[in-house]
Amino acid sequence: MSLTSSQAAALKASASSDATVTSFIARSDWFSVALNYNGPTTTKVWRPDFTITEMVNGSVLGPGIDWTEYAAINSDQKQQYLSLTQSDTLDLTKGNVRIAIGQVFPAVSSASAVAAPSTRANLLNISARFGTKYETLSSFTVSAGANSVTSVYGYVLQPGDVQQAMTS
Repeated sequence: MSLTSSQAAALKASASSDATVTSFIARSDWFSVALNYNGPTTTKVWRPDFTITEMVNGSVLGPGIDWTEYAAINSDQKQQYLSLTQSDTLDLTKGNVRIAIGQVFPAVSSASAVAAPSTRANLLNISARFGTKYETLSSFTVSAGANSVTSVYGYVLQPGDVQQAMTS
């Protein structure tokens, strides 16, 4: 993948003002700049590849569905759960998918829903991961305190990408 002109411009602006990498840029050490931008941050990004298996069984990041809570949700919530789990993965960068999961596993009870706070917390914990510095550079937050959505999820910045950005 070659960087778009806006991605290259954002990377150039960020790297040019980043004291950590300016010495690498001065030496045209594109590998070290890429390595720095491929490092993790403390900003979580939603995953577009959240598997139903992870949702059901959990992952190394934590548990998935609390089946005691699932047994207690109403039939409408179970139908919505079945609709959500028809594909192999869920794209949690999509707001409507996150809303649907929230309706199936709400934090608190309402007249039409049974609370599933453990499952909701579990799924929030495993459905996002810490983004790389480059991923968070190309991201936006949908609401205060929420995880970010990135347009370059999983992309590993290459030295050639950095060179393209810095020399354009």
